[in-house]
Amino acid sequence: MSGFLAQVCAEARERVAEAVRACPLPALRDRAAQLPAAPSFATALAANGTAVIAEVKRASPSRGRIAAIPDAAARARTATAARRRSAS
Repeated sequence: MSGFLAQVCAEARERVAEAVRACPLPALRDRAAQLPAAPSFATALAANGTAVIAEVKRASPSRGRIAAIPDAAARARTATAARRRSAS
């Protein structure tokens, strides 16, 4: 394992250990059990009006910076507005 990868793994192990100290697994399970159920992905896909599922990926661990997108939400609103205009 490279020095860089070993360091990344060591840091990840420490973050996990700290998270477990802050909220032990049984307490985390109790908290999770009290949350509402996650929405169904299949139901969302089948809903009327669903046209695009997208991810804005600004960087990749292997490729580095991919795109400069300062405001992904604004870009999504612009694309949605353009789609609405083209559909009418």
